[in-house]
Amino acid sequence: MNPAQRLSAICSSIQSFKSNQGRTLQAWIFILKIDDRITGEKEAGRVLSQLHDQVGLLRDLLAERAVPESLYSSQLSTLDAVFGITSVNAAWPATQSRVTPEVRMVLKWADWYLGDLDGSIPDADREAIAEEIADLEAALNSSDLSPALFRFMQQHLQRLKEAFSAYDISGSEPLERALDNVRGDCERRSDALSSDAEGTSDAGRSLMQRFKNLVDRSTEAVNSTGKFADSGMKIAAAGAAIAKAIGWIS
Repeated sequence: MNPAQRLSAICSSIQSFKSNQGRTLQAWIFILKIDDRITGEKEAGRVLSQLHDQVGLLRDLLAERAVPESLYSSQLSTLDAVFGITSVNAAWPATQSRVTPEVRMVLKWADWYLGDLDGSIPDADREAIAEEIADLEAALNSSDLSPALFRFMQQHLQRLKEAFSAYDISGSEPLERALDNVRGDCERRSDALSSDAEGTSDAGRSLMQRFKNLVDRSTEAVNSTGKFADSGMKIAAAGAAIAKAIGWIS
């Protein structure tokens, strides 16, 4: 995948969304598949920021390859406006009309030109991991883990969930960062986590083992994209760091 491909998919959804009235916010909540209507505006703003970053990344990639700015500058500037946070209060027809055939043509050309930069994680793998994250969150809420271990797992499950939910927009990079955060947290807090885990019940140990397995599976998913030649070793250390910090995890 590449930024142009991800942006092109969003633009296709923009064009196909039928609504002649209402604010752009309501359209974004539907198009971006935002579930929580209560915090919809905040979540839409977060995702629009990610889309804005993808436009910037695409601009940088084309500039690095010495593509003349005249071939894409105007169209990408339009997308900057489409994905700007102020667009949420605009009328939807006005926002939708900005995604012209010329904008979509530039994205399709850029997708062809850049090719497959970072591979892709199969939908089936992402769905299976998302289900396991949801199951672990539910099990965690009824677990007897110590407060420290509870917060550790809760925090990293949330980061992994957000990273997978952002995959269609930002690719595997947020997931790479989330896994590296697991590794770094374990290394920084190794002694404290090890001490806190000593009295964990069998059920709690089983839950922590499942979390470690989830991290390993997520690592395999990222590494399968082949995006980073040297990141595989760094990310692969995340599961090992959990096992080292909590000695009874295999």
